[in-house]
Amino acid sequence: MKTEIISPKSTYLTKAEKREARENYVNTIGNRCGVFVSFAMIAFFLVMRAFNLHEMLVLRYFNFAIIAGGIITAYLLYKKKFSYKGIRYFPGIKMGAHVCLVAMAIFSVFIGIYLSVDTYFMEYIRENAAFGEYLTPVRAAGGIFMEAFATGVVLTLSLMQFFKDEEFNPNYEK
Repeated sequence: MKTEIISPKSTYLTKAEKREARENYVNTIGNRCGVFVSFAMIAFFLVMRAFNLHEMLVLRYFNFAIIAGGIITAYLLYKKKFSYKGIRYFPGIKMGAHVCLVAMAIFSVFIGIYLSVDTYFMEYIRENAAFGEYLTPVRAAGGIFMEAFATGVVLTLSLMQFFKDEEFNPNYEK
């Protein structure tokens, strides 16, 4: 039995089939770019660890650039696949949030495991972070998840202003 791959560009598809193909692609891009972002963040952390820079907690703000790069990559892949002038707003928001959710889930699990193994670094965080005396590896990983996911959502909302499809908006006037 031969399975047919549904292409959203096909002229023989109904609107519902095209919409389903676009939505499936949003999830696929979200997963792929999310995994890429998480691996980039883990690699950045391990490089910082190799040079003993992991104790400079300010360097975690570079993760902002990594997350932004992953979201932009997802948007560009989507635009390339569907050759639109832009991305419809809500699928774009969903795609960016999906990238952040996948990336932060993987990265938070990594950090939780790492902090459980490296007790010296966990002690350093307890001594130097706000409310550090209440931190455990699981709470620290949860805090990192919430902080990075919130950052990703704000980035998604901001970046969608550059990637959204203006012509799709019925109130848009040229």
